[in-house]
Formats: sequence, structure tokens, C-alpha cells
Amino acid sequence: HGLPEVHSLVDRPFIMVLASPDLRKGAAWLRDVLGLEVIEPVAINYSMISKSFNLPEGQKTELVTGRWGDHVFLELDQYPAAAMPRAGVAGELPPGVAMTTMAHPDFARLAGHWAAGPVVRQGPLYEGRRVGMLTTPEGALLEVIEA
Repeated sequence: HGLPEVHSLVDRPFIMVLASPDLRKGAAWLRDVLGLEVIEPVAINYSMISKSFNLPEGQKTELVTGRWGDHVFLELDQYPAAAMPRAGVAGELPPGVAMTTMAHPDFARLAGHWAAGPVVRQGPLYEGRRVGMLTTPEGALLEVIEA
């Protein structure tokens, strides 16, 4: 289903998972802003979430994934209402998944959504391309490099 094969005990991350207080809002953002293909919510027995929040046995958790072409690289997990936002410190990175980086081929579609507008950056990842910052509905920073 588009997930890469792992070739060693330490390999490249294949998917970024975000805890979502509103799965449908997050999925709409992935689809409408980023232009990703987003699956319909899937309900699974998710032991990590169930144990962390003492959910009743058998209660399932919904999730969605976002893909671009053959690459599935973002997952949103619906967290229960008991999940509380982590307190952050003004001017510092948000707690949890603070930031991830992705390449995007259509900067024009991102106009009007930037938390920090695109600038040209040098360096191994950027190689003279434009890069900007988006904020996901969950509060994570998404660094976007022009593909």
C-alpha cells in the first residue's frame, strides 16, 4: 500500500503520525490544503492509545493516511476527548511532533496558508529552492520545500 520496505534496524522514517483532536478536520486540511489523497477513516484496535487512555476493551480508534502518488507519509490518529493539549512555551517549538519536512510540487496551491512564507534557502536539503512553513490543524509545524 505504498509503504517502503525497511532494510536495516535503523532506517529512514516512512510515515509521520500526528495525534488529532478532530480527525475529519485534519483529513480535510490534508486533502484541501496539501492536495493529498486521503483515505476514509479506518477504525482499528489501537493498543497504544487504548492503554494510554484506559479505553474500554474493544473500543476502536479511527485514523486516516495521506498519500502523494505512491508514497503514504502522513497519518492522523483520532485521540479521545480525554487527551489534553500539551502546554507549550511561547516562542519555542510545540511539544510532541514539533516539526517535519516534506517536498511539495505545487507551491501555488499553498498560497494563503503559510505560517511563514517561502524564502530561498541553501544547504543539503534545500539546494537553492524555496521553503516555507505551514501549521497543521493539530499545531505541528510542517516545513515545505519546493519540489
